Amino acid sequence: MSLKKLLFRVLIVLVSTPVLVLMFIYLNFHMISFFSHSRIYNNVADLPKRDMTLVMGAGNYEPDLWVNYAFNSRMEATFKLFSGDKTGKILVSGISVANEFSEPEEMKEKLIHYGIPDSVILTDSLGVRTWVSILRVKDYFKANHIIIVSQKGQLERALFIASCIGIDAVGLVASPNPTNYHFWIIREYLARVKCIADVVAYYLKIS
Repeated sequence: MSLKKLLFRVLIVLVSTPVLVLMFIYLNFHMISFFSHSRIYNNVADLPKRDMTLVMGAGNYEPDLWVNYAFNSRMEATFKLFSGDKTGKILVSGISVANEFSEPEEMKEKLIHYGIPDSVILTDSLGVRTWVSILRVKDYFKANHIIIVSQKGQLERALFIASCIGIDAVGLVASPNPTNYHFWIIREYLARVKCIADVVAYYLKIS
């Protein structure tokens, strides 16, 4: 093979590889959205009742410094679920760092403030990311029929994960975060690539 032909082939690979990667990321994002959209509800009244609701981690905030709209929206949506008699137990799952902060405890405190009894709220401080939170619902909390609460992007991914590991889940959309929209979209594209890797690794492990 001549040097000219070799260089041409190398150039083709260098150009086509990032294009194929971007195509995969784009198609993967929309595949997960398509797969999950029929299981997402916007109105509490339309939701089927489930024994447990999983609320995805969202840290609280300092009112005088900044506002975590995702936190507020998820707490409000969860309160509507409970007050609408759509769920019996609420599992708040998120990150906990000793002596610094605990997403589950912050969520629990807010839900109690809304009037939800302490006795129906479960906390999971090992929910370090979406995949782990949902896997622990099945393996540790032994729940197979749940409602998931989050914003649309994460909710679609969470429902996809739940289906892949054998959990019958539906989702309630919390109001979107009005700030940093482009950041969260880019983050979600990348998170869905990691999601596929997690699913593949899970099936390889159990096969």
